[in-house]
Amino acid sequence: MKKSTRAFIEVLANSPVLKPVLYEADESWTPQEPPETTLLSSFVDRLLDVSKNPAAAETRRAILLVETAMESGDIALVTIVATGFIEGLVASASELGVLPQFLAALGPSSRRHADAWLEFKG
Repeated sequence: MKKSTRAFIEVLANSPVLKPVLYEADESWTPQEPPETTLLSSFVDRLLDVSKNPAAAETRRAILLVETAMESGDIALVTIVATGFIEGLVASASELGVLPQFLAALGPSSRRHADAWLEFKG
């Protein structure tokens, strides 16, 4: 895992809701590291398990961190965040019937990717 990606994941997971997800993934994948996109998708699932409200504190924090990553210029990080977190969010929130609320909560870079993903999926 690239150092900047692991650093982002650790910052994102520095919350009572997501820390156990990172711990479980690390334990499960040892001695290797968990796949980044799978881990970020697991974070999304956990956030949605806790609350279907994008304004919930943990979810809002994650969305802000994701937007910062999307605007970072680090192509590897942007790719992993886009495919793991944003596409995972689109899929899971859509399944739960809360996609419009989550799309509205995304920052501009995250929203552009979500919209492009929705268009691509058709």
